[in-house]
Amino acid sequence: MIGRSNAAGGPIASAACGDERACVRTLEARFHPASKAVQGFVVVGRVRCSDRDTQIEPAPIPAQAVKPFDASRLHQKLEFIVMSAVGDPVRELLSLRSGFWSFVEVEPSGEGRR
Repeated sequence: MIGRSNAAGGPIASAACGDERACVRTLEARFHPASKAVQGFVVVGRVRCSDRDTQIEPAPIPAQAVKPFDASRLHQKLEFIVMSAVGDPVRELLSLRSGFWSFVEVEPSGEGRR
C-alpha cells in the first residue's frame, strides 16, 4: 500500500462528507490497453482518498490482458499519476484526460459504483 500526505504532514485533500467524521472516497484505477475509444479495461488498483492521505491498493494484473504494455510497470505508473494529482486528488483523478487511464468512483467495499 502506498500512502501520501502533504509536506507538512497534513491532509492533501478534504472530501465533503456533510459531518465531522473522516470521509474516504475510493476510486478504481483502470488501464485501457487499446485506448479508451475501445471498450475493455484492466483494473490496476484502488485509490483511497481521505482528508488525511491517499493510499493505493494495487490489484493483480494479468500480463496477457495488457499486452504489449509491461504489466509490472503499470503499478509504478499508477503511483506516478496519483502523486501528480495536486490539490484535491479525487477531483484531479476523476477529470484526468488520458487515452489509456481512467478513474471511477466505487463503493469502498468494491461491490457497487457511485
